[in-house]
Amino acid sequence: HETQISLGLDRHFDGYASEAISVANLKPNDFVVDIGSNDGTLLSKFKSKGLKVLGIDPAKQAAESAEKRGVETWIKYFDKNTAEEILKKKGSPSLITSNNTFANIDNLKAFIDSIRHLMNEKSTFVMETGYGPAIAEKGLFETIYHEHLGYFGLGDLLHLMRSSGLDSIDASINNSKQGCVRAYFKKSSKQSILDNCHILSAEKKRKYKDGQSWLELGKKITKEKAKTKSYLESGTNRLASFGASVGSTTFILNMGLQDHLLCLYDDNPKKKANLSQFKKIP
Repeated sequence: HETQISLGLDRHFDGYASEAISVANLKPNDFVVDIGSNDGTLLSKFKSKGLKVLGIDPAKQAAESAEKRGVETWIKYFDKNTAEEILKKKGSPSLITSNNTFANIDNLKAFIDSIRHLMNEKSTFVMETGYGPAIAEKGLFETIYHEHLGYFGLGDLLHLMRSSGLDSIDASINNSKQGCVRAYFKKSSKQSILDNCHILSAEKKRKYKDGQSWLELGKKITKEKAKTKSYLESGTNRLASFGASVGSTTFILNMGLQDHLLCLYDDNPKKKANLSQFKKIP
């Protein structure tokens, strides 16, 4: 779905843009590329702050929404050929962003290599993705669904980036979507945060490091599902769902709630008068 539909993301991206401008030391008219730019919400923040912008996204409807708000968007997937086309037509960007895309990409090495190809020595790459330890330890299993292929700690990301010649200059954890990691990278430099970063130190002490967090999450889901089933079958308990998102669908089906739902509510007008994919619930 389009970014602007997600409550809170507009405000989140406004702060994100201000931070990125500061970290990357951007100046007016510097060039920003967003990979997986959706409806241009993030790029519109950069544009309003006096920067030149270009979005890359294969979703035609989202790209058209971006164009309507004045954000130039190419309707295509990002790969080395796209990077080369950007270099020829626009030059190297001062900042490259990619948010909530890393979970959805099968060949991350090729993707990161293409990003590096687009960068010059002054370019900064910033990305944000669901934070693996938060997902596992908070029990956010509704974020795990068909198109999400990967979940990452900061150590995982640093390993991936360094294998492609990029190194981190800054990183933080925020509460977007209940837990995201945001990290900034440049072509390999002496500014690595590898040795002196509290996030990495914390990861090394957690059960996440050896996979135990994921095993415990599985046990927790099984236990909660049994409790919920017992409650629902103990009387005439009926439910309504607030939210008809991919995440709520994952939650409903995993917890076995579909046979007890009367209806689903959602403030996205595009979903009004539709039926759920499961059980055809209004």
